[in-house]
Amino acid sequence: MKIGMDRRSFLTCLPGMFFLSLPIRGGAARQITGQAASGLRLGIVPFNSALALFRIHQPLRQHLEATLRVPVTLHSSVDHARFLHDTLAFAFDLVVISPHLAVLALEAGFVPLCRYQKEMRIGLIVRRENQSSGIAGLRGRRIGVPDRLSIFAVGGGRWLDESGLAPYVLSLWPSHGAALAAVATGNLDAALSGEEILRQIPADLRNTLTFLPFAERIPHLMTLCRVALGEAQLARIRAALLAFPATPAGAKFFRDTGYQGYLPVSERDLRIMRPHVERTRKLLASPESESPE
Repeated sequence: MKIGMDRRSFLTCLPGMFFLSLPIRGGAARQITGQAASGLRLGIVPFNSALALFRIHQPLRQHLEATLRVPVTLHSSVDHARFLHDTLAFAFDLVVISPHLAVLALEAGFVPLCRYQKEMRIGLIVRRENQSSGIAGLRGRRIGVPDRLSIFAVGGGRWLDESGLAPYVLSLWPSHGAALAAVATGNLDAALSGEEILRQIPADLRNTLTFLPFAERIPHLMTLCRVALGEAQLARIRAALLAFPATPAGAKFFRDTGYQGYLPVSERDLRIMRPHVERTRKLLASPESESPE
């Protein structure tokens, strides 16, 4: 497998503390450090652009703020490596995080609150007219991925390696939206992604694409909280989260995203993620150092 880079140099180093923040009442994105601020900081794994993430999660932020009666700010990082670094440095009080990175955060001082009910199916998104060739038709093709530490790259790359599709070229893109747009315009043959991602892009783009799932199903994004907040606050936050799906805003959020609702994080969920966590550890220990194409 060869990994190339498109449109940006991939950040392979973890040091530094830069992440994007959207203030509660609008304003430009700003830089902040990991120092605790008043209220709660909700970090969202960067599976999409910061603006898209903040737009999607505004109903959740507003619900938590109203229920807990404390300011809640939304944050994300420039990529998955930096998000993991920021999480482990306790730059966030709460995180909505990919399941393989969640295991690493649980080892470092976070506790699980819940996960999305819908199971995640990683697969390949292709143009509709190419779906008849199936996954087997992508042997030797260029496959886009938004981030080498995303669950789509880690889990999808593992599946591709085991499926006999090599040689193929993984091409790094700034976001799912950018990778899917490249598929739609013919600049990529396919993109590693998830079915829910198609629900979160414009309809005119979505209507040109289709999802080819892999057989494996894994737990979806997990919501964790810093154990240092204390048992009483953890219980309040958990209750607020679990009440969200029953609200009109929460019902719309889960309908629009396809996440369905919340479930507790189980031991089985964490056990399923072990092979992906080990692959992630190896990627963190041996970051890519190739130059952009």
